Amino acid sequence: MTSVFVTALAACGGNPAPQVAAADTVVPVTAATVKAAEAVPFSVPAGAFPASVPALATVATTVKFTNTTSATPTATITAPGGTVTGITTFGSCIFTVTASTLAGVTVGQVITVHPCQINVETGGVQATGQATTVHILLQLGQIPSAPAQASVSIDPTTGVVTVNGVNGGTVTLKVTGAQ
Repeated sequence: MTSVFVTALAACGGNPAPQVAAADTVVPVTAATVKAAEAVPFSVPAGAFPASVPALATVATTVKFTNTTSATPTATITAPGGTVTGITTFGSCIFTVTASTLAGVTVGQVITVHPCQINVETGGVQATGQATTVHILLQLGQIPSAPAQASVSIDPTTGVVTVNGVNGGTVTLKVTGAQ
């Protein structure tokens, strides 16, 4: 209803009321959306990785996705005592280890984390179509990372959210001050 009113007002020559995102945006990490997280270092607290991988589950880590334009994006997981590198596939975040200097994590090991998503703090951000900097968090399982920064824009007509140049889905828009 809000979009219809704003569009009608604009068609009559009036200035449409500013619109903002009604909530934050959740972007499932997929082969298409992982590009939005290219080279962003996400600091993840202990407990984000499954208990079946104690070398990662019990410590804080840093996760960084690279090579995201390839059919086989790479993830590097840095933990106290070593680094794990792997090919990433999706449906969840599925890391197949290709190199490891971390005791307890071996080449060929498959580490699955579900859900795997990027939480984009769009709630209250004005939909102008222009880029602005907001926080994004990588959520592995039930544990979100510390905030990182990303360039985000929200289309004022469609509510499409673009994160670091990648379509991250849509958000409901509301007129500023509307409940």
